[in-house]
Amino acid sequence: MPKNLIYYLEKIPDFREPRGCRHRLPVVLLITILAIMSGELGYQAMSRFLERHRRNLSFVTRSVHIPYLREHQ
Repeated sequence: MPKNLIYYLEKIPDFREPRGCRHRLPVVLLITILAIMSGELGYQAMSRFLERHRRNLSFVTRSVHIPYLREHQ
């Protein structure tokens, strides 16, 4: 069976402190990779990317919310 990107991202050990982690590391990495591949650099740009593509990314972002956008609009 072919392996996909999520499979490999789930193999990366989570280096973060458990206290304060809201989202699983593979989800954060996937969104970051997709945003950078789309030319979005920086937190604001990545946040806007996720808002624009939330519907298409719903398979991975169901529980992801973006406080940064709501605070800075």
